[in-house]
Amino acid sequence: MVEAGGKLWFAAPPDGRRFFSMGIDCVLPGDWSPDPKSPKYHGADVRGGEPAWADFTAKRMTEWGFNTVGAWSARSMEQRGMPYCAYLWLGVGATHRLVDVWDPWYERRVDEEAAKQMASRSAEDPALIGWFIDNELPWYGAAGWRTDDPRTLLDLYLALSRTAPGRIRAEALKAGGADEFAGEVARRFLAVTAEAIRKRDPNHLLLGVRFANGAPAPVVRAVGEACDVVSLNWYVKDGRPDPGFLDRFWLEGRKPVLITEYSYRATENRSGLGNSRGADVTVPTQAERARRYTRYVETLAALPQTIGFHWFQYADQPTRGRFDGEDCNYGLVDQEDEPYEPLRSAMAAMNARVADLHAKSPLGFPAASGEPRPRPPLPVAGLDVLPELGKRPFPVAVWVDYSRDAAAGPTWGDEASRCGCAFVKRGDAAVFSFHAGPGWGCGVTLVRPVSGPADVAGATRLVVEAEAPAGFRFGALLSEDGVGPREATSFTGSGGADGEQYASPDLAGTGARERYVVELARLELSGGFGNPSGNGRLDAQALARVEIRVGGGRGAAEIRLFRVRFE
Repeated sequence: MVEAGGKLWFAAPPDGRRFFSMGIDCVLPGDWSPDPKSPKYHGADVRGGEPAWADFTAKRMTEWGFNTVGAWSARSMEQRGMPYCAYLWLGVGATHRLVDVWDPWYERRVDEEAAKQMASRSAEDPALIGWFIDNELPWYGAAGWRTDDPRTLLDLYLALSRTAPGRIRAEALKAGGADEFAGEVARRFLAVTAEAIRKRDPNHLLLGVRFANGAPAPVVRAVGEACDVVSLNWYVKDGRPDPGFLDRFWLEGRKPVLITEYSYRATENRSGLGNSRGADVTVPTQAERARRYTRYVETLAALPQTIGFHWFQYADQPTRGRFDGEDCNYGLVDQEDEPYEPLRSAMAAMNARVADLHAKSPLGFPAASGEPRPRPPLPVAGLDVLPELGKRPFPVAVWVDYSRDAAAGPTWGDEASRCGCAFVKRGDAAVFSFHAGPGWGCGVTLVRPVSGPADVAGATRLVVEAEAPAGFRFGALLSEDGVGPREATSFTGSGGADGEQYASPDLAGTGARERYVVELARLELSGGFGNPSGNGRLDAQALARVEIRVGGGRGAAEIRLFRVRFE
């Protein structure tokens, strides 16, 4: 790896040319299913045999802007000169992949598996980027993510026989807690696996363990200490990954971050796939897959700690399910090896921009967890505000004007933190006063003088005229008709709205009256309220609420509101 211009990159041998890894997982000439009658991908048959298929596919990937063959791909693809990543399955416990890593038997089995799995590749291969050590290991105990099973790794080790090396280790370390013990398991696992890999290949990178959306902080730190890369499988349904989430992996691991799985699947597909299992990133159409790909990639490419992302996967899965039942339209191509449009063209266009976007991004490395940071610039993706649905040019639409309107509207807040609020008229302003305790925060709904949803389709920005204490941060919330709690059974609103809620970036007070301009394309889907599975666009033709929000822990203050309007 190399750092250049405040950004991290892979460095390709022999000249150290820097590149941002854009890969595809599971680039395979065919697929299989336990059901022999299941329709499935058969690319090698379509292209005249595996060598011809591999030549065709490598050329196709290059034309589409991809530069890396990802995990679980055919050896024939790894031999076409394109950089590739190899996968090792080294969690070898008899009943649990991480138990008992201190047992001498475990170390011997890791060494045997490394010898077997690495034998077909050369330590001198210039196309090999490095080795994934495993995938979605069960760092939380039952799985690589939190489940209803409360047993942690510490619990599993304490249940071993009293003479087991891992039980002895757990007894000595249990006072530190389950997460810290998971970190110790990670350190031992990585020491054993790294030794087995390095003695056979001292030349290539250790690419981490492909976390399943996350891991306890001590585990992330252990991976950062032992590996060259922190790798992460990260599916984000709305296509809007939170940069702050990846900041944590940089701050804990202090190594470049590689996204090793992400995808979108559509109900509309040519392979007859039901998308009944697997990561739930289902969207209605291929056009939505293209849109969310663009948002995802554009957001992450701007982050200095990110060095690549690998799409899962090349071809559609079997119609009646693969080995584990997955039947997903994750493919860039259907079962007849034909690409999906407009996904293919969106990928080619976006991929052509990635290296330049990464190099020229104004964002720096995060310095501390929770630190306010500017969001990545999104000149292509942004939020779909669909100005074509509204009047052109759009006339100013006043939501409230407190020089004439009453201070009407309910306040709300976190009862657990006793977030006291009041909203009163004072002169030509409405004053929102509060004491935001250490919960999730509080706010006020700005009720319009006219009832019912508003049609502000065609607007491109929200303008808030307000006065807040110097340095104090607050924001705005926009809710579509049909909005409700995330656990609601329906989010159906009028005019086609699907009940999403969007949040503005933070607005910073100066102590004086300011005109805050919020570009609607910079709104982010709210994580705590509203429809989490909507269409990913602001349905401004049926806007139900505008609110002012304050985060928890901000203490006592007041905000003077003068006017809110859409332009």
